[in-house]
Amino acid sequence: MITFEQIFPELQPKLKSLDDQRIELLRLRRKTLLIIVGIILPLTILALVISRHPLALFIGIGVGGIVYSTMYEKHRRKFKNEVKDKLILQIVNSMNMGLTYRRSSFISVNEFRKCGIYQQSIDKYWGEDFFEGKVGETDVLFSELTAQSKKTVRDSKGNVHTHYVTFFQGLFVIADFHKNFSGRTLVLPDNSEQFLGMIGKKLQSMNFTRDELVYMENPEFEKKFVVYSTDQVEARYILSLTMLERIMMLSEKLDSRISLSFADNKVYIAIPQSKDFLEHNLNQSVLDSEVIRNFYDEIVTCLEIVDDLNLNIRIWGK
Repeated sequence: MITFEQIFPELQPKLKSLDDQRIELLRLRRKTLLIIVGIILPLTILALVISRHPLALFIGIGVGGIVYSTMYEKHRRKFKNEVKDKLILQIVNSMNMGLTYRRSSFISVNEFRKCGIYQQSIDKYWGEDFFEGKVGETDVLFSELTAQSKKTVRDSKGNVHTHYVTFFQGLFVIADFHKNFSGRTLVLPDNSEQFLGMIGKKLQSMNFTRDELVYMENPEFEKKFVVYSTDQVEARYILSLTMLERIMMLSEKLDSRISLSFADNKVYIAIPQSKDFLEHNLNQSVLDSEVIRNFYDEIVTCLEIVDDLNLNIRIWGK
């Protein structure tokens, strides 16, 4: 894999015009805020004092929102796309790995659903920053995703209220697995045993919404993860002692309570993250080596999962 030090000298000169746009956008943001704070806010306060009606406040907030959106926000969104189309795409092309990158695409809801990691209904689903390519002999794709389920509650007056709850937000990775198998095995964060010990393990075995509970021969792994599978023997074939160690190390490396699904001769990896993937801070120059390095590192970290799980080792000719 080409290192950051190799691609940075080639990248930086191509980004001058993009950074000029960033500086211009900062000026526009200051101008917009001055109009809101210096003109709209005083007029709103004056209208509120004269009319003594709360409607004046709502009108002022509405006008401020419209000004902010038309003067600044649409330009900020456009610049965000420019960063993806120019900076991120330049990084991907400079890595010379044959990767495909599409900023507005994401892994399909069908792929996300069939992995079986999450049992909630998927009522809202979106994403961005789709990557697809090969790492060695292994096909891999990943993107940022958000999935929500709809919750409906009735208050004491009988009124029905609907809201959406996010049950997954982060990176979702799909890679070819290096062993052939026919069933499905899930590796999920172990909340029950961590807090309830043996009682938690007993509760896990009584989970009728999952497949059969599988006990792994690694006490440390058992404290952190729980395994369900359609086939006990196949689960142990997939989850060798070495693989258990690699999953624990990957979870630590990513600093995330990851979940894995082994199905359809693939491994699906859900990596919850609160931080947006490949997002640029407008206050930082796109010419700054650390800004470019952070983007590079985020992409490389996803690609390294193939090696972290040793997926390029082909078993019995797969």
